[in-house]
Amino acid sequence: LGLSQVEFLDALPEPSSLFREADIFLLSSDHEGTPNVVLEGMASGLAVVATSVGGTTEIIQQGKTGLLAAPEDEKTLAEMVGQLVENGPLRETLGRAARCYVEEHHAVHHLPEMLSGLYQTVLG
Repeated sequence: LGLSQVEFLDALPEPSSLFREADIFLLSSDHEGTPNVVLEGMASGLAVVATSVGGTTEIIQQGKTGLLAAPEDEKTLAEMVGQLVENGPLRETLGRAARCYVEEHHAVHHLPEMLSGLYQTVLG
């Protein structure tokens, strides 16, 4: 694919510097809850490719805020990454939409409103 650099890393205490250096974020998990790391990648304005497991399907809108593939479908994941490598405008469009989604739905200033709604629902 003509990739200049690919790194596979373990958990990092502060990944934000890596997000600034990256062009694409890939999550190939077989199981997830709601992965904060995907939200972090999206908040960094990266185009995201992920498997459709757990909460990824709730935070990534297929083709709008990222790309989703079925779990264990490595071929499709690779094709999606290749598509983003070759299509800079699509990569940038998905990255911008991902950042907007996080700002609108997961920003800290929305937390009191979301918690209030949750408490109202629970206390009925």
